[in-house]
Amino acid sequence: MESSRAWVERALGSRVRSFESLEAGAGARRYWRVHTHDPGAGAVLMHAAPEDPEILPPGLRASVGDIPFVAVTEFLARHALPVPLILAVDRERRLVLEEDLGDTRLVDLAPSEQTRLRPDVIDLLVRVHAIPAGELPYPRVFDEEWIRFELGIFGEYAVTESLRERLAPALADLARAIAKLPKRPALRDVQSQNLMLDRQGKLRLLDYQDLLLAPPELDLAAFLYDSYVSISPGERRALLERYAAGCGRRLDPDAFRLLVVQRKCKDYAIFRRILRVKKDLRYRAPERAAREAIRSILAELPDRFGRLAAVLREVFEAEDS
Repeated sequence: MESSRAWVERALGSRVRSFESLEAGAGARRYWRVHTHDPGAGAVLMHAAPEDPEILPPGLRASVGDIPFVAVTEFLARHALPVPLILAVDRERRLVLEEDLGDTRLVDLAPSEQTRLRPDVIDLLVRVHAIPAGELPYPRVFDEEWIRFELGIFGEYAVTESLRERLAPALADLARAIAKLPKRPALRDVQSQNLMLDRQGKLRLLDYQDLLLAPPELDLAAFLYDSYVSISPGERRALLERYAAGCGRRLDPDAFRLLVVQRKCKDYAIFRRILRVKKDLRYRAPERAAREAIRSILAELPDRFGRLAAVLREVFEAEDS
């Protein structure tokens, strides 16, 4: 990002010594750590490249020309949520200069430290889900079209031709049921790779630019069945109880199970796509974890989703053979 050096130096008030490329996730955004001659003036530079609309849910395509990260960061900051500070924005070049939170993600910590911090994440989710729905900066809703799109990825990348036709109506039933659930502001991608401890040891949020109205169980499913870490059933139950106590309402266990199946089917298919297209073997273990999460909960689905459970079992039996 040498072409941006002058802009970065003006924003930070310090000369840039170097740009260090940082590991990015599966999306189009790219990051560089900015090293300056003033040790206290560092930052992270993000190129917020737009995603290919073809791989986005319909509800996200309208904001491709904008930089949702900026608007959502400012919105969450107004609600005192721990997001990084934005230092400067160049909208024409889609550059965002933000606070450097360091390198320590929740996934990088020892299992005992992850367990210690997970209740704090639950408390953050209680706060997010309490935000008034009408205040969101983008009118996005996790509706049936969105859910069908995500489940369609599973049908495309994770299901054999012989099972795809049988699975389609069962996934359509799942999408309709989830779309009818009560909705609140949700972060959509709460998992250990998107939660950081900053240089002062404070928990911070990342990758929240897809903020939307969705069943709160969407965030809980993503976090408590995270494909990158291991959470025991007992810990999971305790965290669900903490959430219910914090928000003052009983969670619907069936709704939670439906969201676990939906979320992990989407994750499993995305991991398979990355493995197939990008040949990125880092996603082999998360792929297995997502598959086992789905398998583990099928027996607990409501009876009316018996057809879905039966076909999904066949899907994974075919994978094992």
